[in-house]
Amino acid sequence: MTEKIQWYKINYKNPLIVKCADKFEVRNYIRETIGEKYLVPLVFHTRNYKEVKPENFPDYPIVIKANHTSGTTHFVRNKKEVDWQVIQTDCRWWLHLNYYYTDKEWQYENIEPRIVVEKMLTDEDGSIPSDYKLHCFNGKFEFLQVDLGRFGTHRRNIYDRNWELLPFTFSMLDKHRNPKTPRGRSVDRPKNLELLIDLAETLAKPFPYVRVDFYVIKDNIFFGELTFHHGGGYEQFTPDKWDLYYGNKIPLIKG
Repeated sequence: MTEKIQWYKINYKNPLIVKCADKFEVRNYIRETIGEKYLVPLVFHTRNYKEVKPENFPDYPIVIKANHTSGTTHFVRNKKEVDWQVIQTDCRWWLHLNYYYTDKEWQYENIEPRIVVEKMLTDEDGSIPSDYKLHCFNGKFEFLQVDLGRFGTHRRNIYDRNWELLPFTFSMLDKHRNPKTPRGRSVDRPKNLELLIDLAETLAKPFPYVRVDFYVIKDNIFFGELTFHHGGGYEQFTPDKWDLYYGNKIPLIKG
């Protein structure tokens, strides 16, 4: 699977993945396929970092991010308690990034950089909710990873359709070849798991492989993102026999 992800970076150039990898333009794909109600409320968007300033934002918590990168995020719970000069400086830097030149992920070369601001989603205790990341092959769900504590002590569990914990990890490895993201505490099965799977398969239908991310707040589902080269193709299975098992499910198709 990891080798095929690298192959796809070079050979699969379906124009739809440019739209779907863009965290702003993908919103139209969501509207067209599963509906507006699954979108996180959009607060603001701009191509000018100088417009990222408090008077353009509401008083409730927001998330500021770039539409064409990963991990470039500011969480603003109170706009009166952050340094907007620092945030503007970061946004200016984000707008000059292009992931194509680092990992050769083709779709990023053609995304027009933009700053996107959305309403912050939180659990009842005010914490950032867990990710539910559904890996789909040929439009069919295969396994789901739950990322816990992404902005603290990061842990990851991987489940099948029946919410059985699968016997492997899928993570970057440290110098001793141990997973950098080991398993975490047990996670309750989402009440709407079957709906999550149905939605993911609908979104994944056009693609040979894609990871579909959602957040679940109480009984409400919100779309996160579509990822076509999970971990840049560098994360590894432990035991590694699962790399072959899932790799056999991905056909080599030039787009």
